[in-house]
Amino acid sequence: MNETKSYTLEEWNNEKSAVLTVNTVVLGFYLLIGITGNTIVIYIYNFRMKGSRDDRYFIPHLAVMDLCACGVGAGYAIALNMLPLRFQGNELCKILWFLTQVTTLCAALMLVVIAVQRYLKVVRPFKKQMTIKAKHSALVAVILLSLFLSLPCLMFYGEIPITSPYLNLTGYRCGVSPSADHAALSLYNTILFVTAVGGLLVISTLYILIGRTIYRQHKFRRRYSSATTAFKRSDRDSLEWNPPSESGSVQTRSKPFRDSLDFDSPFLDSMNGAPSSPEIIEPSSSPVIIEPSSPSSATLEPSSPFKSAFLSVPMTPTEKLRSSFSEIQKKASKSTIPVRKHFGTHRCSWMFMMITVVYILSFIPRITLNVLESVDKHFWGELSDREIASYLFLYRLYLVNNISNPFFYGLFDRAMRKELRKACCCKSK
Repeated sequence: MNETKSYTLEEWNNEKSAVLTVNTVVLGFYLLIGITGNTIVIYIYNFRMKGSRDDRYFIPHLAVMDLCACGVGAGYAIALNMLPLRFQGNELCKILWFLTQVTTLCAALMLVVIAVQRYLKVVRPFKKQMTIKAKHSALVAVILLSLFLSLPCLMFYGEIPITSPYLNLTGYRCGVSPSADHAALSLYNTILFVTAVGGLLVISTLYILIGRTIYRQHKFRRRYSSATTAFKRSDRDSLEWNPPSESGSVQTRSKPFRDSLDFDSPFLDSMNGAPSSPEIIEPSSSPVIIEPSSPSSATLEPSSPFKSAFLSVPMTPTEKLRSSFSEIQKKASKSTIPVRKHFGTHRCSWMFMMITVVYILSFIPRITLNVLESVDKHFWGELSDREIASYLFLYRLYLVNNISNPFFYGLFDRAMRKELRKACCCKSK
């Protein structure tokens, strides 16, 4: 007589959990990096950079929200992966889902506030800016709005019984409650979808305007630099002295120095009254005597009107070659200076732009899956175990936004890197 071994709930749970092992490892990596990185950011900005400038005001607050979002979101997801059929506790499920939604929305809405602040600083620098009081109010508004949008989670989510007639077992997981009103749930998901897409559009529009302004400023600086260089060169060339003609007048440059300048530059607006024709300098009554002392040089003994003039001495081929090489070396050494100055001036704006790009890319899969599960209430139940693992990986990709921000702070903020090195050196000693 054959005896059939009974299949326990624990074994069934372990079987489902094994499929999500890779996903769980990735979530553990998110949790470790997110908590470590954001904790360092909070410590550096709050305790070692107390006198930080206005541009860094929102960074420690965003780090706190990222820390909470990563800790709650990744920790909750790991628990769901390890207990896919043994997650019991209706109230616990509701609270964890609510906290995950709140922290995620806080971090996302915070980026909208930062985009508005950057827009005012860069695009409208001479208009009214966000005061400290306004920033505090914005933080409170972000938290209150996130709480308000997350409250329905307490009604729609809870403990779900999962029954297997073949195994004669009943497990429990956390998700949309069977007793939830699906029409109301669809409406709630629609509101979240509109909020997410609206936030993405607002952020994208503001940073497009910021990028356009930065490009125009960079273009103007390049034109100003070119105009200044041309002005100096032409001003120097205009001082060349040529021997007087037979008529007694001094021969000057036949082309005015302004011809080589960019007249579209605001730098030259004040030069509109300059004469366009070459200036003729009348000689004095004293004669100008030039007595060459050697075949290769001459001694000039001009009278007082010509004492400050320069003698134009032709360069030998060797000297011309050396001068060309010297000019090439100077241009090569200075070619990267405008780029470094540009990114140094707008370092904070570029940092938040990169953070926003990562946020948009990481949230697109979650928004897409939310739409799919809203349209088809049996969406997750029709997937295989491997497909569920793949879709869960994409769904939780939004956590990349919360763990990547500390790297952008370190990459773009020199003061933070300096303080971090000091802190590490002090600990090593």
